[in-house]
Amino acid sequence: MFGCVLVVSRGRGLLAHRTHQDSPPPSLALDVNSLTLPVVQGLVLTEAFYWDQNDETRAWTKRFRAKRDKIPSMLTAGAYSAVNHYLKAVQAAGTDEEAVMAKMREIPVNDVMTKNGKLREDGRLVRDMYLFQVKSPQESKSKDDTYKLLATVPGDEADRPLRDGKCPYISDRSGLTGIRRPLAGRPSNWQAGAWRTVEGRE
Repeated sequence: MFGCVLVVSRGRGLLAHRTHQDSPPPSLALDVNSLTLPVVQGLVLTEAFYWDQNDETRAWTKRFRAKRDKIPSMLTAGAYSAVNHYLKAVQAAGTDEEAVMAKMREIPVNDVMTKNGKLREDGRLVRDMYLFQVKSPQESKSKDDTYKLLATVPGDEADRPLRDGKCPYISDRSGLTGIRRPLAGRPSNWQAGAWRTVEGRE
């Protein structure tokens, strides 16, 4: 839907005098490639990975393309990162679920996509995010050369604080009051949405 609106708007000159900040961004490099640079040039968006970001991402992309013959997206790199981190935790902690989860939170996430990332208790991965601008056709050197980096957003600024998330998985031990969590030992009630409010007591 976004693509159709943007194509029609460009075609009718509705975006001719608007800045890139005024226009809704595509969600992934995949959208940019499908919509084409003449349509989305100048728009700004945030991603956690771009294949041409540095030597490491380019080398990883080369290995990926040898298998799949396409450019990896943020989703592709994210799946690789998640599985890679999980396997590291299993190697270090064994196969017990709680031990693996504890190890995943303990060790930093370091791979082609994420540097010194931290998996929080609420399951959110805190890592740097990147602000990109879509290149113009004149700036692009190939069909996959779509972004230029504008800024790096530190992870602690890109993600809301743990205290503000109100995640139901947070335990009493976190020290966060007023957070809802599942009833202890009652997964079926949790799935049905039955909650109790943690008032900061064990």
